[in-house]
Amino acid sequence: ENMVLCYPRGMEPTYTGFKSISLDEFEKLVNTKCSVLPKILVDIANGHMEKLYNLSKKFMEQYPYGELMIGNIANPKTYEKFAEIGVKYIRVGIGGGSGCLTSANTGVHYPMASLIKECFEIKKQWSYNTKIVADGGFRNYDDIIKALALGADYVMLGGVLNKTLESCSDTLLFG
Repeated sequence: ENMVLCYPRGMEPTYTGFKSISLDEFEKLVNTKCSVLPKILVDIANGHMEKLYNLSKKFMEQYPYGELMIGNIANPKTYEKFAEIGVKYIRVGIGGGSGCLTSANTGVHYPMASLIKECFEIKKQWSYNTKIVADGGFRNYDDIIKALALGADYVMLGGVLNKTLESCSDTLLFG
């Protein structure tokens, strides 16, 4: 069978970070034989979907050393389900970020501190290697410290960084 290089959305071969793709793009990727597989982030507002689970399971079976990050989720049992199949990174937290409307639109939410702690307890209990990536709602550095202390392996930051004077955009002051 012919194998193809898999670069979603025209991704260049020299790319070294995660490439964010939609669920539909992920489905196409999983159903393609790849000789070189980039790091993939399936970015979905509510990761509690059977379709995402089934595609992730197939991906991990085809590419056991593949770098797959999924999310976001808001339930420790969902973390456990994805960790069981070997997903490398799971973004936890729905609705905490300043730009996120998922909780308001779907009613899906779980308090971030509890979510991180409970996912970490599952991770320790079953010796999972799946990294916990806390995503959303970090307003100050102390929120970051708390997330890491509760068991997050990484935090994702948006507003904390884009509001700094050192950000890459123009600084506008409103008074």
